[in-house]
Amino acid sequence: MRSQGRDAVRAAYRQQYFTAFPDLSPEDEGIAHGDDVLAVWGTLRGTSRGEWLGVPPGGGAFAVPFANVVHFRDGLMAGEAIYFDLAGLCEQAGIPLERIRSAAAARRAGAAASG
Repeated sequence: MRSQGRDAVRAAYRQQYFTAFPDLSPEDEGIAHGDDVLAVWGTLRGTSRGEWLGVPPGGGAFAVPFANVVHFRDGLMAGEAIYFDLAGLCEQAGIPLERIRSAAAARRAGAAASG
């Protein structure tokens, strides 16, 4: 899913991730950088305790691989892409994968229609 702008990104983190997984914590295992890019990878850990995209919590804990790639332009952060094992997260956390995929698709469609 995509968020654009500081306020939208902050809201997405708060509403989508930290509400659903209040103990969400990345365990960084490596870092690499270039002139205009930074990449960090490791293990993302958390527990499903709140609604995620309207899907009730499963209550399970998870530990899945992640990578975060941040691009910079003129010395400022220009964008971020976070990759993680969604199927593994859902399976471990007890959340129905297809419900999360459907909810994310509906949210993307709603954003495209309003944008």
